[in-house]
Amino acid sequence: MQVSGVQLAERYRLEQERRRQGPSHWGMEGILDLETPDQARRNRIDMVGSGPSRIRMRAFGPFHQIALELLVGAEWIRLVDPGRKTITQVPADAAGMEHLIGLPLPPDRLHRLLLGWAGEMRQPQGAMLTGSAAAGIEVEAGDGERLRLEPASGRILERSGEVGDGRRYQATYVWPEGGGGTMPERILVTLDRPAARMEVIRKRWFHPKTGPDPRWFEEEPPAGFELRRPLDGGEP
Repeated sequence: MQVSGVQLAERYRLEQERRRQGPSHWGMEGILDLETPDQARRNRIDMVGSGPSRIRMRAFGPFHQIALELLVGAEWIRLVDPGRKTITQVPADAAGMEHLIGLPLPPDRLHRLLLGWAGEMRQPQGAMLTGSAAAGIEVEAGDGERLRLEPASGRILERSGEVGDGRRYQATYVWPEGGGGTMPERILVTLDRPAARMEVIRKRWFHPKTGPDPRWFEEEPPAGFELRRPLDGGEP
């Protein structure tokens, strides 16, 4: 399939605009596969978010109990372990996210990866570009990411970039067949070193009327829980 750089840039712009003009609150139910040098786990999850600074994710155990809960606030991220009655709190940045889940992705980047948002596309050089629906066409975004776009729709098939210290991530998307649906069916995020991967497999995306409950992000932890701050020199 051939498409001009102008056509592809316009399709990408419209696709991103449609994505960003969706409801301000979002939710997802599905499966999370996480593999890092320190852990490998597969859980049924649900997530609710309002932008990058208000996200709540719950991971469920085999008997539908809450095994872990991740709360992403504007200044901190908390991992709640109901079984151990502990709350691990870290700064809301790449180092904090790496400490908790093994992937050094700041909350705003993770949010953009999940929702398929990316920066403005730098228009490719050349009058005509050639690519297939499967292979896509590779372009560069203004924020330094490399994007591989589906030529007919402008949707992102794959993206890659740096997370600091020369380390690189790559995210691959699988979209619903037939072009229907705004949100991806699968998102696979990998890190080159140390080798790590996170795959999100959606059961359904939904749009709640309200975002995460503000009470989940209160400063004081629930009674009976031990609060740990390992990146502040506290308990690991």
